[in-house]
Amino acid sequence: MGPVPKIDRGIMLRESFVDSLVSATADLSRWRLQNGAGSGSFALADNEPDGVGVITTGTSDQNTTTIGLNGEPFQTDPARVIKYATRLKVTTASRGKFFCGLHEDSGLTNGNVLALIASGFNGVGFYQDHATGGTALIKCIVGKASTNITTLSPSTAQTMADATFVDLAFIIYGQSRVEFYVNGTMVGSIVTNIPTATLSSYLQILTQPASSGAAVLSVDGVQIDHPAVTG
Repeated sequence: MGPVPKIDRGIMLRESFVDSLVSATADLSRWRLQNGAGSGSFALADNEPDGVGVITTGTSDQNTTTIGLNGEPFQTDPARVIKYATRLKVTTASRGKFFCGLHEDSGLTNGNVLALIASGFNGVGFYQDHATGGTALIKCIVGKASTNITTLSPSTAQTMADATFVDLAFIIYGQSRVEFYVNGTMVGSIVTNIPTATLSSYLQILTQPASSGAAVLSVDGVQIDHPAVTG
């Protein structure tokens, strides 16, 4: 008699965007489409052999479009190591500002994680910062309980180039450290304000600075490993 089968309560999310799993109606699909100002959209890219999801905003300044995973299945634990990876590009880096990573659903309006970067952020991820002369710098952020936020500018500046894919990844070690990677190279770590709330996965694009024309974020997959914790 063999061992009794048992459910593995760990999560391995592998999203390749090879079919449409995004809906504006909650719970009808894996991901939910959320628009702030403007009328944005999600579509599958044509002629992409590995599958690419395309998130497009409206055409005015501060228009924002997000896709968020239904539910909040992820949570840090002292005994858990969470691994997150994505590959993405912004069509015009000087126009779009993005967020990718994990965040609590609570406190968000229309999935606008970027609105909480300065105050209210509760999660882990990367974002694109245009604060310095309109550049497209990649920054890392960790936040806990909305008011305790740590941001990191990699020691070697990481800048988005137009229509060029970049590999972004982070590893959360328990509740003590987050390591951040850009194109396979570790660019820094954060050891404070690691969230303990339940989290979802978000991908957001926003038009900034002021410009005409939509901002476009193309995502070549999301991978999250969230092992079960014994006990």
